Amino acid sequence: STLKTTHFIVNFNTGETSYAARIADLAEEHYGKIETFLNYSIDKPITITASDSKLKFFVSSFSRALHVSSDGNFTVVSEELYRGIFLFFWSNLKNESTRFFSNQTGERLLCQSLCNYSLKGFNLNEEMIVRSFLQQSGSSGIQISEIINHNETVSSAFLSGLFNFLES
Repeated sequence: STLKTTHFIVNFNTGETSYAARIADLAEEHYGKIETFLNYSIDKPITITASDSKLKFFVSSFSRALHVSSDGNFTVVSEELYRGIFLFFWSNLKNESTRFFSNQTGERLLCQSLCNYSLKGFNLNEEMIVRSFLQQSGSSGIQISEIINHNETVSSAFLSGLFNFLES
């Protein structure tokens, strides 16, 4: 069976109608948050397949589809669904961008950090990571171009701080 919303096409097994409706509502809610955060919209619907398979969650950018399982913790499914939808936004933004991302590690880190920031903001833990790094390095700052040259935890914390600064 299929359920269509403004931005999604949800495919599901006949016995999973209520779960598919819940996923569709949640996907639209997540879409709205991400669309507002990035000030960007996707012009084509995203396909979600909801099933009772043991496959918990995966994103296929090749097929423009998200796959979620009804056999799992709904809080985890919700966050993974958000991340999957965020990846579709990122992919579209990247494809429309005239700027070429030559550093795959930097691109991945930027995407993950921006997604985490859009979900959770700049938190106290990240602030402590930044403060600790600066204290240990004896530095009062870091050059933006150098952020990805540090371990992922430090880099992600600095990027969240940067997003927080830009947004405020």
